[in-house]
Formats: sequence, C-alpha cells, structure tokens
Amino acid sequence: MNPSAHLILWLLISCSLVSPLQGALAPLSEESLSKGAEVILTGTVATSRVLIVRKPGESLYLVRLKTTLESVEKGGDAIGDPEFVEIRCWRVRESDRVGPYGHDNIPTDGSRFRAWLKKSPEGFWEPLQPNGFALLDGAAEMEFAEVERREIGKNSLIGASVGMLLLFIVATYFIRRRALKPGL
Repeated sequence: MNPSAHLILWLLISCSLVSPLQGALAPLSEESLSKGAEVILTGTVATSRVLIVRKPGESLYLVRLKTTLESVEKGGDAIGDPEFVEIRCWRVRESDRVGPYGHDNIPTDGSRFRAWLKKSPEGFWEPLQPNGFALLDGAAEMEFAEVERREIGKNSLIGASVGMLLLFIVATYFIRRRALKPGL
C-alpha cells in the first residue's frame, strides 16, 4: 500500500474512534495502567504534529508526538533501543457529549512525561485511554485551539458531494486497474 493510502486509512480509522453513543471513560488506576501497558516509558516531546478533522458539532485532533526516549520501565524488548519514539494520540473538542473524549494530559513540545503505551492494530504506539500520560516536572499540557464550529448546510453538502465523487473516481480507477492486470 502506498503512503497516501496509509494516510487515508489512518484518517478513516481515527474518525471512527468516536461513536455518537460512546460515554466518557473513567480514569485508570496506576495498577490498571501498569497491567494494561505493553511499554512504560519516560521521555520528552521533541516535536509534535496535529491534524484537525472537523465534523458537525465537534473537532477531532489527531496528534503525533516525536519523543526523545529517557528510560523504559517495562517492555524494553518491544520498543527496542531507538533514539526517538513516535506516539499517536487524539482528543475531541467542542462536542455536545458530556465528559472528555480521547487522551488526557497530552504533553506539548519540550514537556517531560511518563506514558503507559500499547501497540495499535495499525502498528503505532498509543497511550492507554484516557489517562495514559502523566506530566512530569510541572510540564505543560497541549492546548487545543477552538475551531470554528461546522453546521450542516449548503457548504457541507457540497463538500460531501465532492468527497463522494472523488471516492467514486478513486474506486473506479483501482477496480479498472485490477481488471486490466492479467492473472488476477
């Protein structure tokens, strides 16, 4: 699969993480965090990237943290000996739902933290939900700017129509490409 297909797949999976019927998760105890984590590490955020997916009534923030590894408490064999570890997490803002969604205490650039991680089915490291991060030494939590709220209306219908048209074109291309290959 090419890199663009991986990005599209990641976006689709990430957008499906938040269900309209989902309730807020209760924070896990330190014992539950330790038991559920494949890796427990301490590190500092070197850089971060945030992708915002806006939906009517909410904004989904997909966050990638490139972290400098300081120490590994558990799962050293699983993580190896890299200089940097990439952690992916997410947060929902401006939802009409009660309670927080996503990961709490997401560290910002330069923040030192402890994390309880598991490997996702897609192969990346993610903190346990909702409180798989503990900020250390008074480190700052990432702030998520308020994004203009989208309402269902003419512009969103046009955008959905264009998106569906593009999806149809891409699907048609791949179906025809496969049909033209001999031996498939």
